[in-house]
Amino acid sequence: MPRVTSASFFICERVLIEKDDINSAIRIVELFNLPAGPPPPGMPPLDQVAVWMTVVGILKFDSWDAESHTLQVQLVRPDGESVFAGPPSVFEIATPSAAPNFPPGINFLSTTGVFARQMGLHYFVLFFDGIEVARAPFALRVGEQVTA
Repeated sequence: MPRVTSASFFICERVLIEKDDINSAIRIVELFNLPAGPPPPGMPPLDQVAVWMTVVGILKFDSWDAESHTLQVQLVRPDGESVFAGPPSVFEIATPSAAPNFPPGINFLSTTGVFARQMGLHYFVLFFDGIEVARAPFALRVGEQVTA
C-alpha cells in the first residue's frame, strides 16, 4: 500500500479551477467571525447558521498502485464531538505526469457548511484508507456587535 509522504490540508473560502486544470485557493482562512447580538428579523438563530468553507487536501505518496483507496473528512468540535462530513470518497492514486520521478498524488476539494453550534477551536481531520494523515484547525467566534 502506498505511504503518504506529504500532506497539505487547509481551509479556504473557495477554489477556482482554471482552464488549464490548475487550482487556485482563494482567501485561506482559519478564523471565522460571526455577528454578535440577536439575529435580524426573519433570520435564524446563530446555531442554525451554516458557515461555508472549502477544505483542500494535497497528498503525495511514495509509490503508485492500481488499487482503490478512500479519503474521508471528519469534523471535530471544541467539546470533542466528531462527525464524518459525508461518506468516504473512493479514488485511485494519479500516476505522475508532470515530471520524471515526481511523486504520485491526489488533490481533494470539499465545500461544506459547519453549523455554528459551538464557538472555539474546531478541526477537520483527513483520513487516507482509515488512517489519520492531517488536521486543519479553524475557529468560530462571535465578533463585536455592530451598532448604527
